[in-house]
Amino acid sequence: MIVYRFRIHSLYNKKEETVKMRNSSTRFVSLLLAVVMVFSLALTGYAAERTPLLVLHGDEKEPVLNGRVTVCVDTTVDAVLADGKLTIRYDSQKLQFLSAKGGEAWRDNTDLSLQVNSNEAGKLVVAFAGEEPAMVGTAICLSFQAIAEGASSVMVVEEGSYVTGAEGYTLEARTVVEVGGHN
Repeated sequence: MIVYRFRIHSLYNKKEETVKMRNSSTRFVSLLLAVVMVFSLALTGYAAERTPLLVLHGDEKEPVLNGRVTVCVDTTVDAVLADGKLTIRYDSQKLQFLSAKGGEAWRDNTDLSLQVNSNEAGKLVVAFAGEEPAMVGTAICLSFQAIAEGASSVMVVEEGSYVTGAEGYTLEARTVVEVGGHN
């Protein structure tokens, strides 16, 4: 009889321990799955491709040495580009910044404030504010002088750039300007 009670007691304790282990394993797996789900949602949001807001393009004809090079910043979406700041990088060994002006994407009666800081070689900070947002088309035209032959990239970089209300868009854009020899 004592042996019988002992066996029942030991079976009961094993079941209880098994249930405790099963409960703690279930909690651990649930916690692990919750963590994986949170990270996968975060990565999905991070990896989601954003729509480009800007496109850069140069002159249709190939610029010549010591000639003028125009690079235009176009907006691809109506009524998003109204105010912000764009950081533009270029090769200062091949291009020298001259000026900037608003393009046709701004309505004729829109009051546009455009300021360019070109204190650092190879970098422009273009601050702009329009009374009305720009429509699809050329928003800003940048003029450079070609001071050396060869290919040169002009690009808008995300770092230091922003456009108010453009959270779902990427601001990165790039074009290559190929400067040839004399005419």
